[in-house]
Amino acid sequence: MGVLTASEYMDIRAALDVTLDEDALPDDIIERLPYAPTAELWLLARDPLAPTRAGVQQTYILMALVSYCASLLAPAMPNILAETQGPYVYSRQAVNWEARAIDLRGRAEQALGMVLQPTTPAVPAIPTMFALASGRRGA
Repeated sequence: MGVLTASEYMDIRAALDVTLDEDALPDDIIERLPYAPTAELWLLARDPLAPTRAGVQQTYILMALVSYCASLLAPAMPNILAETQGPYVYSRQAVNWEARAIDLRGRAEQALGMVLQPTTPAVPAIPTMFALASGRRGA
């Protein structure tokens, strides 16, 4: 399909954790079947016209695809809480990756909804076609 390209991989990493880089989450992992290809199949099933979208709709499509792909990766993310290298010590809070996946999936649905949501045509004002008739009837 080709909607998701390597140029979006940094966005996928950032959706998971803004500190992720290519060393921590390599491109070849993102490209594996359970992640980017599955996200693209999800998108095509929901919106067969996704590859042809342009402008703002294309931006929403990419947002949905990035978020959905990140949601597939989230449960596979390691939970490194502390690291020590010589005098350097780094620690961080545990991340609930399942909850993060649910949040990312919701963001994907919301972005895709901006494209798929049917636009409601404006309801025209009811025209005034009748006025008070003058004259006498039946008299």
